[in-house]
Amino acid sequence: DLSNEARHLREELWMGTRYLSRKTDLIVLVHNLSHRIPRYHQPDSADVQPALSLLLNEATEVGVPWVLAITNIFSLSADQKNSAINAVLQAYQASPDMAVAVNSCPYIMPTSATASQTWISTEDGDSRGATTAHRLMLAPINFVRMPFQKKPVVLPVEGVNSLCQLVHRVLLTDEEASFE
Repeated sequence: DLSNEARHLREELWMGTRYLSRKTDLIVLVHNLSHRIPRYHQPDSADVQPALSLLLNEATEVGVPWVLAITNIFSLSADQKNSAINAVLQAYQASPDMAVAVNSCPYIMPTSATASQTWISTEDGDSRGATTAHRLMLAPINFVRMPFQKKPVVLPVEGVNSLCQLVHRVLLTDEEASFE
């Protein structure tokens, strides 16, 4: 139940205002672009809002900053990427300077080489009892063919340094404000 989770988060955040060992310094909201934004309909209101905004409102009320990390940017084409990022920013009402697009894991695009490797691995585990000689007979062909096939394309990790810089900047700004 989202209302109970929001209440529990509120209690945890208020506990952090009394005890520094329990203080929450920052909340990082991670949204995967390959998933839809879960929506929540409040009974007392006609508008529909993102479900996590209920939790973010609790954090904002207590004064805990939050940043938005948008992941899986390679799941969309280049022309869809910017509109999807803008839709997420608008849904969570996040400013662009408090959000960063991240691809935290290398994304491997399947190519003909990965497809043939899958075929080879299924042949090696053949349940029909293929003989070792038969498998060895195919091995030289596979070794010859492999250098001429396309290699899997590994797209680079992007945005992790930007996310770290954003987190450090927000924490530093919040720390300076608390000293004043």
